[in-house]
Amino acid sequence: MDAKKMMKRSMVLFGAIVLVLSAILCVHAFSGHGLIGCSAGSSCNQVLGSRWSFVMGLVPVSGLAVIAYIVFLVTLLSVDSFKDDPAFESLMWKGITAVCGAILGSAVWFIWLQKNMIRAFCPYCMSAHLLGVVTTALTLTYVVRFGIMKKWWHAALCFAVGILLAGGLAAFQLATTPRTAYERGFIPEALPLRGADELPSVGDPEAPKVVTLLFDYQCSHCQRVHSMLPQLVENLGGEVVFVTCPTPLSSACNPYVPSGEDRFAGSCDLMRIALATWLADRRAFTVLDEWLFAPGERGWYPRKVADAMEFAASLIGEEALRKSMTDPWINDYLADILEVFGRTSTDSMAAIPRFICGNSWVVPDADDVDGLAQIIRQLTE
Repeated sequence: MDAKKMMKRSMVLFGAIVLVLSAILCVHAFSGHGLIGCSAGSSCNQVLGSRWSFVMGLVPVSGLAVIAYIVFLVTLLSVDSFKDDPAFESLMWKGITAVCGAILGSAVWFIWLQKNMIRAFCPYCMSAHLLGVVTTALTLTYVVRFGIMKKWWHAALCFAVGILLAGGLAAFQLATTPRTAYERGFIPEALPLRGADELPSVGDPEAPKVVTLLFDYQCSHCQRVHSMLPQLVENLGGEVVFVTCPTPLSSACNPYVPSGEDRFAGSCDLMRIALATWLADRRAFTVLDEWLFAPGERGWYPRKVADAMEFAASLIGEEALRKSMTDPWINDYLADILEVFGRTSTDSMAAIPRFICGNSWVVPDADDVDGLAQIIRQLTE
């Protein structure tokens, strides 16, 4: 097989792989079906669940990739059929080159988004982007090496048009994707909320405004919000104290979670271990809480129940941990917090982390501490 045919087949192969990856991501975006290695807490879950994975909250970016690669492959596979029409064949190659520019520009944009805005990397997305770069490199090499276009600047111009299209997508996303977003609700009846003197808190317990935070130790968005809390308290001028309430999203102990939901399996046990440590030694709880949410070398992943038990026992002793875990206070707490969770949940809004102040609550989504502070100010007005 000559080099020309081999290069073209490689272009088709890599393009087809990226098309399949993009189609899988597109199906996931519409159906919500889980992906291998994309469980709760994973970097993949953070990326695919972010606002940046959609355009205007409606069209998944993976869907745009599917369209681009279908155009690329169909044109590439059919271009040889028009050798008898050089003008049209040249037009098709110009289109292929422009699509390659769009692929490369989009890859750069979405890699930048993952690094700087989402601060997590999706292995599926990164594989698609990197293979897209390889596909683009092969195509451009093919066009230049075999003189597909008579003038090199024709290829450069078409490629630049594709880059501009990707830049237009980036600009459109920046203009239409809110830097902060949230869902807000209100309930007229009083909620059984506990104060900073009864539960772990971040901020001055005597602060004039009290905000309750519902979170799960296996929730990646909760982990991110948790890391922002100290700076958030400072940004709010010390006027707010956050009462942190572990709220398991597992059907094993939460009746408001659909039966069979296993994305947060183990969160009931992690809640009990954390609260048992709180009852036994509040300083030890602070260490455990930070450990549960501390990122590793490959980012943050939920801790295993067995590891959490072992770490908690190393802090307060096995006997103290066993005794605290059977304390009826934990069951009373769970009953109260699940009532709060249930009464502030609707069919369209049952997510956490959830901030509650008085009778109002929000499910926030912010790119940084400043954005989150803006949401909390609106909640506590």
